[in-house]
Amino acid sequence: MRNLIALLLAFAVLTSECAAESWEVVKSDQLGFEVELPGKPEYTEQSDDLGGGEKGMIRSYVVKSAAAAYDVTIFDLPKAGVAADDLSQVLDNVRDRTLGGITATLRTETKIQMGEHPARDIVADVMGMVWRGRIVITGNRLYQVVAIISKAAETSATTERYLASFKLAGSAPAGPPDAKK
Repeated sequence: MRNLIALLLAFAVLTSECAAESWEVVKSDQLGFEVELPGKPEYTEQSDDLGGGEKGMIRSYVVKSAAAAYDVTIFDLPKAGVAADDLSQVLDNVRDRTLGGITATLRTETKIQMGEHPARDIVADVMGMVWRGRIVITGNRLYQVVAIISKAAETSATTERYLASFKLAGSAPAGPPDAKK
């Protein structure tokens, strides 16, 4: 019996160490972000028509498992970017189109800042799962950082670590909007 307990403890330690080692940092100076993902991400990119003859790219880093998906998608916006007065409306539109496209029900939304950039933290329910995400616009890029997880994993250490790890290049950590602005 002692040998079985020792074996189970050794297995638990070994698997927790392996899980800790499976995190991968994705950092792109060109795209202006850094994030930790719980596994090796699959990278995809596709061309996007931005209108007015302008082309952009959509780039995604995705880690999928049987029970969860973690996705960082970076969208190019027109070179002119988004006017400061329009940022809130654009964030609302992205939220609505994203959640509407997957038939999700918005549960909570918090307006935050990532450095000087307005962002949204969003929680929604979709097909028995939870969609937790952050959307932020910087100049001519939109970042969407999403975890699609079970309700039990909604606030798990993995989910929290993943979402908290997303940083914009040269930006302060995410937080509530500055009351002075």
